[in-house]
Amino acid sequence: MAIEVEGLVLRATVMGTGDPLVLVHGLGTSAASWSRNVDALAGCARVYAVDLPGFGESDKPAATLPPDRLADLLAAWCQAAGIRRADFAGHSLGGEVVLWLAHRHPALVRRMVLAGSTGAAPRASLVRRVGRLLLDGLREPPSFMPVLLRAYWQARPWRMLQTALRSRSPDLLRILPQIEAPALVVWGRRDPVVPLREARRLATALPDAHLAIVEEGAHGVIFDAPDRFNELVCEYLRSSAGKVRDGEVGARPRRV
Repeated sequence: MAIEVEGLVLRATVMGTGDPLVLVHGLGTSAASWSRNVDALAGCARVYAVDLPGFGESDKPAATLPPDRLADLLAAWCQAAGIRRADFAGHSLGGEVVLWLAHRHPALVRRMVLAGSTGAAPRASLVRRVGRLLLDGLREPPSFMPVLLRAYWQARPWRMLQTALRSRSPDLLRILPQIEAPALVVWGRRDPVVPLREARRLATALPDAHLAIVEEGAHGVIFDAPDRFNELVCEYLRSSAGKVRDGEVGARPRRV
């Protein structure tokens, strides 16, 4: 599926039937990072795995775009695709995009799933962030490496770096309490990129959020613990109240 938005062609993989669920990948990756999720999630929603502008198979704008601008383009893409209201799942930086989307386009966002989402803490130094990513690479399955490397090559390192530097974490922290969409915050116990305190801070700052901890997951919880992640998401989407069974509110995590 390819749709032009503001002169940029954005591509997406579409599967399943039912209410729309839009998957938003993390920094430097692409829709391919959801390869272990799309089939399972298509059993409980109509899934749209989107390549954001500058990443994957979508067009590459000359300038790098911060998460809030990516959110605006994603909203325009949804309008062009005929999606008036949807659930959104964002991984890592994709979580930041989804949060900005819920703030700037609240009518579009029904519920959010935030997997290893960044943005809930003041920006760490570039050296520290790179170190955390390298450590996480040691904790991910080897089969994830070809997916990452291909996506990094498509995005180019300079675009990844500039996108990370343009992340507006302090601004995002200020608007979290204003976001009304319910959220499921998913965090991998072995995640060195986003510490547990940040996941708790995110779940506490949002007015209606639940925190689920996946014991075997690292930062790439969507890929390294896909069965449990998919189960959590489908359970969340199928619940009429939008809650995970036996989940706890706010900063009190539910271990799974």
